[in-house]
Amino acid sequence: MMKKIALVSGAMVILGCQHLSLQAEPAVLSAVNADVKLQLQQRIIELIGGAPVKLSDTVLTRNNILIIEQAVLRDNAGLPIMGRHHQLSNRFSLWLDADGCWLQHDSSEKRVVLTGVSCTALQSKS
Repeated sequence: MMKKIALVSGAMVILGCQHLSLQAEPAVLSAVNADVKLQLQQRIIELIGGAPVKLSDTVLTRNNILIIEQAVLRDNAGLPIMGRHHQLSNRFSLWLDADGCWLQHDSSEKRVVLTGVSCTALQSKS
């Protein structure tokens, strides 16, 4: 009986460790070039619609969070044309798991896989 308990306990520990290794981790991009930025723009449009967004050359290389705000149209004096705007910003996060790198729109939890993009887990980035 003790052997069975030990065997079952050992199997549960092994399965538990495997489950942890399959979980997604926050990630950062290893490198950003024009193709990577284009794919990010396309995936963001896929997730939230709208026009292509402007992305920096270091997008998602320092942390896994990307926040995109709507542009506010301004008059010649620099004041918002329609007064204050109340549009919420869009928050995205970059993740890495056994299947690869993917981008998530955090409020909707929609996800898209990024292909041909190199990511590393955020903790291992120095």
